[in-house]
Amino acid sequence: MTYLSDSPHNVSDISRIEMYEDIYEYESLFRDFDEPDDHYVNNNYYIGLSFNDTNFNTLLLASTVSRKTFFKYDYNDIVDYLNNHSVLFQHNYSKPEIMLLQIDNNEVYNVVLKTFWIKIVQRNWKRVCKERKNITRHSGNILNYIKNNELGIRQSLIPQLHGMLNHLKA
Repeated sequence: MTYLSDSPHNVSDISRIEMYEDIYEYESLFRDFDEPDDHYVNNNYYIGLSFNDTNFNTLLLASTVSRKTFFKYDYNDIVDYLNNHSVLFQHNYSKPEIMLLQIDNNEVYNVVLKTFWIKIVQRNWKRVCKERKNITRHSGNILNYIKNNELGIRQSLIPQLHGMLNHLKA
């Protein structure tokens, strides 16, 4: 785990401060920082950091950037910006996540992390690709597999994207 004190940049570094200003100015094109409630919409997705509130056992919205900002600037600069411009202070250096914002009746900005689903899908797709490769290798190649299938020779089905997560328990 990396701590903010171990940040890759020196806090007093002029180029770092200028980079923060550039990102902040670019972000201001997409939203009004004086009215954050106008920018954040319930059940929308955001790229940013969450804060684990241990008192209420929930994740809170800490800082965000727009998609355009995320792809315009260097990843390390975005991570540094998000960690140092967070509304809530954290001791550890967090990486950005895709978050679903849920605003409750008390105007508390709770988030649900969605990035872990991407990792699950990537892992499972890698497994499916490996199985597909093994099946076609066993047949010789994909053309032989299709030929054997047309001749009615029983063989393993080639796994697909659809249904690849059916083995996961809910």
